[in-house]
Amino acid sequence: SVFSIDEDDSGYLWLGTYQQGIVRFDPRTNQFARLGQLQRIPDALAQALVIELTVAEGRIVAGTADGLWLVAPGADRSQASPLLPKQTITSLLREPGGVLVASGMSVSRLRLDGTGPVFEPLDLPIRNYVDGLARDPAGTLWVATLAGVIEAPPDAAPRTILPRRALSASLPDAKLTDALVDREGGLWLSTSGSGVAYLRPDWRSIELFEHDPLDAATLPAERMQAVAVCADGSQWAISLAGDV
Repeated sequence: SVFSIDEDDSGYLWLGTYQQGIVRFDPRTNQFARLGQLQRIPDALAQALVIELTVAEGRIVAGTADGLWLVAPGADRSQASPLLPKQTITSLLREPGGVLVASGMSVSRLRLDGTGPVFEPLDLPIRNYVDGLARDPAGTLWVATLAGVIEAPPDAAPRTILPRRALSASLPDAKLTDALVDREGGLWLSTSGSGVAYLRPDWRSIELFEHDPLDAATLPAERMQAVAVCADGSQWAISLAGDV
């Protein structure tokens, strides 16, 4: 099973997998190779459950169920043990000079542009577990949690947006599982039990995409686990059962 994927500057695709660690796919030859076949890595990483993965500053940043790994492809050596050990990494967001890392009820900025990795905790009003991170063109950070979505503008105090039953165009569910900002600046939020919510770029209202038992073309009934955008601009949502 593949949980996450990213592309490096050389055109390789790196996959985070279930108990198979990190896998490299070469689209030029259609060949797969486990990272342990390409270079020496600890057994804990070779057999890890890699939940989140991104490539930043020439390194693979892999978030697992037991900490965070930094890997330089082709290097003779790698770290012997993970950063943030015994913590489940739930989301990564690549940014200039580093990566935002979500774990449990915290979000930290991991700086990779210095002499060594440095964590800087962000001051956010997090009340439950974080499952998704996204940043819009205006620089606002959106944090999807199991207690609403946090809006953190670059020049104002963060606030938490919760469902409001009296408003039909409000957030439909407080339990959010992922966040994505599309090319137009719209915010997509997958929910635990109410489909996918879409906040338009003009921020006037939230549209809801959910399951309709009388329409096979609608979203599946299961919990929506993640959202993603493809190169052609299309948006995709995946359920906990694997339906896309």
